[in-house]
Amino acid sequence: PRSTPLFSAAAADVYKRHGRYFEQALELSKYLENKESLAETFRSLGVAYGYLDDHEKSINYHKLALEIYEELENDDMLSWGFLMTGWQYNQEKDYENAILNFEKALEVTQELDGNNKDTKASIHYNLAYSYTLKEDYTNALKSYKISAERKEDLGDKNGLAYVWMDMGYHLYFNKMDLDSALYFLSKSNEILLGVG
Repeated sequence: PRSTPLFSAAAADVYKRHGRYFEQALELSKYLENKESLAETFRSLGVAYGYLDDHEKSINYHKLALEIYEELENDDMLSWGFLMTGWQYNQEKDYENAILNFEKALEVTQELDGNNKDTKASIHYNLAYSYTLKEDYTNALKSYKISAERKEDLGDKNGLAYVWMDMGYHLYFNKMDLDSALYFLSKSNEILLGVG
């Protein structure tokens, strides 16, 4: 779940100006004893605090949402909750907990019925990024490859381009394998520029 700096700034601005509504929604959900609404409010607060770069609060709100999603057996939201919590741990440079949450997201997603290739691709993409930051390049490459395969299966060219971009920039550039970095960055650019 990466976003552009402009989007992050806009989301943070919305929360700064309208944050009281989140707090009101939280109080109302508690008053009505509506667990689904309470979980969604916790999740929204987790996202909002993430955009405000208050990752500790973000993680705490995501964990509160996760508890409720688990109680409600809402595996779709449980998977995304682990994914978002993992991302916040990445922001805190706590790669072990990031990886742990991404693996939990993957475990929950694998148990879901239906076609979850996009969710699995996102989880592997984030796992790869965490492994790269941890300098575990073997596992990073495995996860990037799985994410790329899923994006190809879905016909998601832009998603595939971003996986290749990360492989080039984060993985191979960090390994100082400049030929591979250039190869994957070029493949990414071909798609993004409409050439590939």
